[in-house]
Amino acid sequence: MVYKITDSDHFLGFVNFCKDKLTNHQMQGWISSDYSIQAEKDIPELLNDIEEMQRVHNKNGTLPSSVEVGEIWERFVSMASEATKPSWNEWLKDNVQLVDDEGKYIGYGSENNALVSSFLLSASSLIQHHYTSPSDLEPVKLRIRRLKQGDVSMYIGYATVAQIDAISMVPWLDPKIISERFGLKVLKKTMKKNEWQRVIDQKRIHAIRNFADAEDSYMFNPVILYADLNSEHISVVNPIDDGDEGEIKVDFTFLSKTPEGYWTDYIPIPKNQDTRPLWIIDGQHRIRGFGASSRGHKLPIPFVLMVAQPDVNPDTMQGMVAKVFTEINTLGKGLDDLHKIYLSYMFEMSGNSGVTDYSVNESGQPTKNSRPNRRAYELALHMASEGDSALRNMIEFQKPYGKRRAHHLVVNSKNWVNSTSKYYISGIYQDLNSDDYDKEEMHNFFKAFEYNANDYDWPDNKRRWDPGVTKNKPFLQFEGPFLVLLDLFPEVVEHIITSEKVERPISIDKFMEYLYPIANVDWRNQDLQKSTLKGRHNNNIKHLKIWMMNTIKSGKSHGNVEQVMSKNIRSKIGLGLLSPPEAPIIDNKMESHEEHWPGLSDMIFECNLPIHGLSIDWIVSFETPSGTKFPFSIPKTSISKRENGQVSSLIITLDDIISQSYNVNKIYVKAITKNGISPSESKELIFSRPNSN
Repeated sequence: MVYKITDSDHFLGFVNFCKDKLTNHQMQGWISSDYSIQAEKDIPELLNDIEEMQRVHNKNGTLPSSVEVGEIWERFVSMASEATKPSWNEWLKDNVQLVDDEGKYIGYGSENNALVSSFLLSASSLIQHHYTSPSDLEPVKLRIRRLKQGDVSMYIGYATVAQIDAISMVPWLDPKIISERFGLKVLKKTMKKNEWQRVIDQKRIHAIRNFADAEDSYMFNPVILYADLNSEHISVVNPIDDGDEGEIKVDFTFLSKTPEGYWTDYIPIPKNQDTRPLWIIDGQHRIRGFGASSRGHKLPIPFVLMVAQPDVNPDTMQGMVAKVFTEINTLGKGLDDLHKIYLSYMFEMSGNSGVTDYSVNESGQPTKNSRPNRRAYELALHMASEGDSALRNMIEFQKPYGKRRAHHLVVNSKNWVNSTSKYYISGIYQDLNSDDYDKEEMHNFFKAFEYNANDYDWPDNKRRWDPGVTKNKPFLQFEGPFLVLLDLFPEVVEHIITSEKVERPISIDKFMEYLYPIANVDWRNQDLQKSTLKGRHNNNIKHLKIWMMNTIKSGKSHGNVEQVMSKNIRSKIGLGLLSPPEAPIIDNKMESHEEHWPGLSDMIFECNLPIHGLSIDWIVSFETPSGTKFPFSIPKTSISKRENGQVSSLIITLDDIISQSYNVNKIYVKAITKNGISPSESKELIFSRPNSN
């Protein structure tokens, strides 16, 4: 194929597309998992070569040859999988060139031709502008009027969408940051003040752009902006402290020069930096959507402006700005749950219930309601970021837009907090003193599990717990089954501390001793991978936890790997992980076994729950004299459990018989137990009315 660059716009589109894709590859997930490690080395080299090619040809006023650009393109697409491989000229439809009906670029500065290009970038989902020079652009002046709420002043005004888009960026959280790095930055409080919003969803931008293009579409709801008057690019024209009205000016000295000699507001490499000085706190999709529209970018819209005065510490104001954003969004539906949790934790939000409470008291300590949530989230941050953690870089804290999450991740922060916050409510860490050792103890549990799973002499020499692996993962590294370990952990701790006196945190060696009975479970077994124990549903989680805990409490392993993974060994501790339970046996407890019919006494039945069974369900049917059989809806009061659910009782009374619309001639009773594999049925008992035929 001949890779031909036709003109300077075509060349610019090619360069922008490659830079944007390479800089934001983790957000889009287009690079093949087989190439991901090598890509970290090749991407900087390729970006440097693209920059150099651009610099040389823009300086000489030439275009690259087919051979030259083809070599770059082949290196670029070689990183992709077959399913995600970009096609030549894809940037013409992917990175959207924003032009109006007259062929002019859309955006501020188009009226005097200072704007030389506008692109809606697909990977970073922002609008990048190129200008002739900062001096060719009139500064944007924002007339504002003060609005006070208590001791806090904000300002209201209006401007065109193009003006706001030209001077405003989104303080977004880098979507490329890996789980390990995320955990470290949050724990060490090194997240920057402008790292808290999610990157824009491009699909929403296109939908809003289409809406804005319609002649009868308008937008009057205000966006919220933030300006730091300490910025060298922002100046006060009319004082905004003394009176109710004022004016600030934003010049374009924030622009950076590009290799082709133009000036831009977005630099993809090396820092992936949007240099616009104002922040969009709320309304980013509206600004970018209307800003990409030939009609919408000209419309004036209202805004609310939060301002950091020159004599105020900008960090203090930026923290308040982030809290405002959090308060607006965490109670709504606009943000995904993972981002809500992050914002609630970072900005110590009280939430609207105990489940969403992440607040702290005057001393900076969690409250009674918030402690379970804050400590559970901190557990995740520690486990994801510790250098030797068995869960290093394996917990998802950000949900990527428009693609599946990375395969090496085993659980997201929402499911983690839902599972582990219970430890701090009425579980193993309800005592406040446990804050001193909870993280180390969980670390020790997972290291012990990893050591035991991998120290067994597996014939294929593959690890049964393999941190960071993406393909052919062990069974428990899929999210549904992984949650079993979070449920198992507190039960193992309780088992250990009630079995013997131990120091806290429980050591790795002690956990290994107690977890040894399950060391010979083959978590790479193909039958297990294909079984109904995969996925996430109540039966598979309960099945795995009961089987594992029964085996752990037995204190020993019970057979070889084939027996452990058997599909045919039922209700034997430590064996038959893939087997259904034994069929239950019904015990008839009637006082008079001669009658076998409700009368002077009730019919009473009991069943012991078989080992590895989850519950007992009773099935009762009645039959009329004509032979018609119909099910009996058993009243809840007729079923009871005792001995922690290990024994289930059923009562059938004479009133149950009399209440039927038909004459009852026979009664059929059956018990069913089930686990995560399949149900097992008891022998059906049949009772005939005395003196009936």
